[in-house]
Amino acid sequence: MAIKALIVGINHYLGIEDLSICINDADDWENLFKEKFNVAPEYIQKSTGNTSTIKSNILSHLEQLVASLESIDIGVFIFSGHGSYDVITDNEGIWVEQQLMARDRQISEIEIAEIIKKVPATSQFICILDSCFSGGFHLYRKDLNSDLAKKTPNDKNMILRDVEVKTFKKTPVLDIPENAKFRNTFQLNSMSKNIYTLTASDKEELAYGGKINGRKNSAFSKYLIDEIKKNKAQSYGDLFLKIYQKLPNRELGFNQTPQLFQKDSKTRKTIFN
Repeated sequence: MAIKALIVGINHYLGIEDLSICINDADDWENLFKEKFNVAPEYIQKSTGNTSTIKSNILSHLEQLVASLESIDIGVFIFSGHGSYDVITDNEGIWVEQQLMARDRQISEIEIAEIIKKVPATSQFICILDSCFSGGFHLYRKDLNSDLAKKTPNDKNMILRDVEVKTFKKTPVLDIPENAKFRNTFQLNSMSKNIYTLTASDKEELAYGGKINGRKNSAFSKYLIDEIKKNKAQSYGDLFLKIYQKLPNRELGFNQTPQLFQKDSKTRKTIFN
């Protein structure tokens, strides 16, 4: 068994606001895999540069990662950057399509799902999406603890000083029609596959970051990494119960509710194992 990871962190964008926290996230995820899980450098593709973070290269690297998985390998796709969505009308109704923002343009949930569905049935695949509205990307929803995971108001104007929001001004935060449906493309009609999706926020929430303990990071990535460092042998469920003690945090301006999507029984599985 081998852990193989694609880690994308995007600070510098074309035509929209830059971020300052995402490359640090990528560096910290890379160090976690090397130091705590002994992942060989050749099994980690870190994309943070201007060329490697354009849409075509991200999708190409994701294709390569999925194609490289053998038997009981574990694939990991981590994205830290801007998130967005589009409202699409077709003959089946009005849809909200979640998007990750590559350096140059959007990557739709459909494009990612088409690649992820090729994951071998005997492999695990973990998607960690640290971007606004990322809760719309999922395979199977599991609300671990409704008492801990209290939703907070999505107020784009309530951003404290030194807190970065991981979306951009053109994103239509408030104009989702009431009758719009979320595509939930990550369901992929393959519940039996060992695909886990961990997201920084719910599907209609923003995601945040800033200077945390003296270092600029996204809140979700920072707290995930810190908890995994403390105990890499814990389950996905236990990990998220700890994350829910940290997020949402209105005092710090991190008004986001992380999500874990997978079948109930599989949330008891040890992370990255």
